[in-house]
Amino acid sequence: MTKQTQHIPAGYKLSPLGPIPEDWEVKRLGEIAEIGSGGTPSKSHSEYWNGNIPWVTTSLLNNPYIEIAEEYITEEGLNNSSAKMLNKGVLLMAMYGQGQTRGKVSKLLISASTNQACAYIDVHTGLVDYIHQNLIANYESIRNESNDGNQKNLSLGIISNIRISFPPFPEQQRIVSVLSLWDTAIEKQTQLVEKLTLRKRGLMQKLLTGKKRLK
Repeated sequence: MTKQTQHIPAGYKLSPLGPIPEDWEVKRLGEIAEIGSGGTPSKSHSEYWNGNIPWVTTSLLNNPYIEIAEEYITEEGLNNSSAKMLNKGVLLMAMYGQGQTRGKVSKLLISASTNQACAYIDVHTGLVDYIHQNLIANYESIRNESNDGNQKNLSLGIISNIRISFPPFPEQQRIVSVLSLWDTAIEKQTQLVEKLTLRKRGLMQKLLTGKKRLK
């Protein structure tokens, strides 16, 4: 027994991601999903824009779920560009973007197209919500895989090579169920904070203008 394997707990095995349970496996994202990117219709053709097809850019990927787009293209714009129509449930990852955008992952809750700065991840093996949570959890390590240069970017090759540890499918479902409960609790707490912030703002306006007096 080597020094490295001496520290592996019972019931675990060594993997490229470190020790994992014996019944788990590690796969590259490219093995379990189709991965590609979108495109941008020519801005010089007004007939390509302001249609009814949602067109997603990386600015929307700061949210874990996408329900609405800020821009829309036409069928003609879709057919005359590299943009692709993606189904509801597909994951998107920002390949470029200033600040913290690069590496952010969102799940489409609508059918939509994207620009070339968004990589789409169309999962065909495994639970998509498990993969979504896994990519969110590994946001920092994914960003660290970016190409070096004047501006660090992710590429389709880098994204395809991302390794994910997979438990058996029933355990994937249980993990997603637990994490979804936390997501719901965080959303409710966020809504409460927003309401309290609005109430405080109203109180501030009254107190600081003398409309409300304290005894």
